[in-house]
Amino acid sequence: MVLLPGRPRGRQGAWAVKALVLVSLVALVGCGQGESVSGHGEAQAVENHISHSNASARAIPEMRWPRNRIAISVDRPWARKAGKVWSNRLPISFVYGKRGMIKFGGYQQRTGKVGWAITQFIGSEIISCTIYINPAYLNRKPIDKTFAHELGHCLGMNYHSKGKGLMSRFAKTRKISKSTIKYLRSKYK
Repeated sequence: MVLLPGRPRGRQGAWAVKALVLVSLVALVGCGQGESVSGHGEAQAVENHISHSNASARAIPEMRWPRNRIAISVDRPWARKAGKVWSNRLPISFVYGKRGMIKFGGYQQRTGKVGWAITQFIGSEIISCTIYINPAYLNRKPIDKTFAHELGHCLGMNYHSKGKGLMSRFAKTRKISKSTIKYLRSKYK
């Protein structure tokens, strides 16, 4: 259960907390991109622990952004390059350098993870996503490719695709598989 500071007390407060717990979840997607076992790791903000080794992708509700125009907090050439990977193939667009929906959390070290994304959603609506990049891999993995991969998770891709495409566990290429495009197009019509 998530404990919120200053939450209401009594019957109304108990109902509000139960509703919040039922409709919100924070999913942490850590991508090893070939360096480790990847998938959902332990979420630090809640007590839910979801792992691909013990839960299917169906354990997480289908989710998407409420609009097809999505703000990304960072405005760097590598972020724009990563965004174009998706906006060229899906009916979505990005606004760069604006506060809001997708945040770049910065560079943090995490053993065996090239990058990871923390997605918060209520029901089936994504309300925020934060991407982190491990600086230990910057000399081996292009930041735009890692950011594009994590951006895919921020768009609602809750699992890794098969093969060698951008959303595969190993992300060998920048190419997005047909099945990934079909899956995300079904969300962003």
